Amino acid sequence: MPQELTAENHIKTLVTKSQMKVVFDDENSVMTFITPNGNSIVMSDKEKSITLTDQNSNTIVMGESGISLSSSKDIKLSAKNAVSIESTSNTTIKATGDAKVSGLNVTAQANTGITLKGNATAELSCSGITTVKGALVKIN
Repeated sequence: MPQELTAENHIKTLVTKSQMKVVFDDENSVMTFITPNGNSIVMSDKEKSITLTDQNSNTIVMGESGISLSSSKDIKLSAKNAVSIESTSNTTIKATGDAKVSGLNVTAQANTGITLKGNATAELSCSGITTVKGALVKIN
């Protein structure tokens, strides 16, 4: 859809034969790239953000409050080497279904205290030696 040629027209659009679009909004300092299937990149100085969206409703938003990833299906992180998650504040991992952690060895370490709690049941088991250590160990 061509824009009307007036002095007040701050939006310029380039459209290719196959409907690839680049839209420039000079008034709001926004540049948008759009493919025929609905994939887009929006770079906005006004919103101070960059948003990538694909035709499957997967979105990455980079803005003043940080980076947000959202997907209508799964998100998978994989690396040939290590994956590290660090925060200078709190870190929360939450699932409405099961949550699993597995590895050759799994270590949970707290500098002050650690609480492991099961509201219905809890189990500690091992096919080998099990060691429980502490200055004072209470059972029941």
